[in-house]
Amino acid sequence: MRKVLLLIIVLLGFSGGAQAEEKMTVGSLIDSVLAARQRQLDAVSDMTFDAIFYERRTDKEGNITEEKRYDKKIYVKKIDDTFHIHQKYIALYLDGVRQDREALVAEVDKKQEERAKRGGRDFTYDLTIPLQMLYTGMYDVSYKGMTKEKVDGYICYMLRADAREDNDTLINCLYYVDTAGFNLVKVDFSPAHLTNKLMFKLKELNMTIHYKPYNTDIWIPDHFELQGRGKAAFFIGVYFQSEETYTNPVINSGLDDALFEERISVEEI
Repeated sequence: MRKVLLLIIVLLGFSGGAQAEEKMTVGSLIDSVLAARQRQLDAVSDMTFDAIFYERRTDKEGNITEEKRYDKKIYVKKIDDTFHIHQKYIALYLDGVRQDREALVAEVDKKQEERAKRGGRDFTYDLTIPLQMLYTGMYDVSYKGMTKEKVDGYICYMLRADAREDNDTLINCLYYVDTAGFNLVKVDFSPAHLTNKLMFKLKELNMTIHYKPYNTDIWIPDHFELQGRGKAAFFIGVYFQSEETYTNPVINSGLDDALFEERISVEEI
């Protein structure tokens, strides 16, 4: 179930009640966030988003040397108490020029191969796992106080989760939690260990997801950001970044189960 929760877990914020900072402890803050998360999961049966995903190559000064844009729709539904996801790719643009369907299909197939090499772990990964594993000895979780300035318009509590092992299956997270409702406003995260391939050495990989309120009870993703740096063969520096924005959300619309028989589709053009 951990690997099929996008958008419902990594992409949802959480709703709860406020507490004074002087009474806040790591345990009480974690309990409030996870309890609110569960109430929200119980309230959501399905979700739909329009999404635009950018992949960019840059030079070391940050100038874009190549840009790919994918337009797609993202669907999520709870079936037999498990959340399933379907992504429909609609269009591909390379450096601003729309490509044909054959090129889009080839890029989508490549993405599926990359996902398989990662062991199926992608944006559906549950970012609250470090909080859930507080008492397993795998993570150190610390309370970092309140932000001095607003984060995306909110004063936040800060929780830091650090993996105790240098392991690429674990992540380090900095959580920004809305003080008025225990909603996740933003999460900064990165792998606890960077893996290297034969012809590529990953030096840096930092990710952030931002949330916004859908209504008084549910928060949803606003956008996702990624920045990375590595070295390819012959010590060529590689800099890359990506971002995904989520718009036109629809919650509990009654999506058909048949949509989730496949994880990926490409719209006919």
